[in-house]
Order: sequence, then C-alpha cells, then structure tokens
Amino acid sequence: TEPFPGGAVLPAGLLREPVAALARADVVVLTRSTGADAAALEEEVRRHNPRAPVFRALTELGGFFDAATRQPAEPDALRSKRVLAFCGIGNPEAFFADLERWGLELVDTVVFPDHHRYMVEHLKGIIRRADRAGAGALVTTEKDRVNFAVVPPSFPPCSYCRIEMVMEDEPAFFAAVAQHLEESAG
Repeated sequence: TEPFPGGAVLPAGLLREPVAALARADVVVLTRSTGADAAALEEEVRRHNPRAPVFRALTELGGFFDAATRQPAEPDALRSKRVLAFCGIGNPEAFFADLERWGLELVDTVVFPDHHRYMVEHLKGIIRRADRAGAGALVTTEKDRVNFAVVPPSFPPCSYCRIEMVMEDEPAFFAAVAQHLEESAG
C-alpha cells in the first residue's frame, strides 16, 4: 500500500532491501495493490527488472474463529454487530480496510506495535475501550491471537480472522516458478 517509502532501508527507512535488489528477482508478487496503483507499481518494478514476470495477490477472508475456543465463528453474527478491531501488525490500516471490505462495521480500532505480546492488562484495556465505543464484538488477526499470553472469556466476545493470500493467476505463477527452478537446476 506504500511502495518504496522514501527509498531507505531499515533502520533509516521501511524497506528491508534497497529498491535496486529488484534486479535480482526471478518472479515478483505485488500484494495489496489494485487498479491504477497496481499498474503504476508494476511499471516501477519493470523499470528495475524488465525480465521477471509480475503477479498480483489479494487478501481473502479465510474465516472467523472464536479466540478462546478456536472454533469457527459465524461471519453473519459478526456482521450484525458493531466491532472494535485491534492488532499489532506491520500494516494495521490494511487489516482494518479488509474487515470493512468483508462487511464488518468498525466503531473503533486499536493499534499496537508489530509482534505485540498481549498481556491480561492489554486485553482488559481493549474490553474497556470496546465498552466505551459500544462495540458488541472484538476482532483481531490470527497472528495477534498467537501472541495472547492468556485468552480469558470476554464480553464482548473476541474473534480472530484467518487471512489468506490468493494469486490472481495462480497457474501462471506456479508455471513461472517451475520454469525458473528448471532453469536453475539445468
């Protein structure tokens, strides 16, 4: 959602590698990029690496699950409630946008640092904030659920969502990867 922000690598910027590293790529996958933004990003990638095939992947809802029991939760039940969403991931705004795209009504959001470890006091604070916002449900990511120190039953109930990446042209993607592997082995 923010390609090549400032062009600087960690710790000075947000990139894990310099943009010039695109020249080493054999296959490029663009995530969370659609429409005109995707076309512009693809053009920028091709400027740095004209030979690598470029594919797009989108997020898809894999389901909602009760945070305490890990049993599937009914999506329609969540869609009928006002929701407080919280997370400690690298791109929280994309997560919140996905939830809205999947039909949830977000009345409040809470962001923690990436890889946040949730202690009891954090969860109590989230519940208090949900009460103030009039939320009837809490939703987080599957990655965040793994970082709960404990999972007490809560009111409002807490669910996590499984997010899946779906390739727009999966057969062509796997064919490109297979071709590269064959060429590398040969």
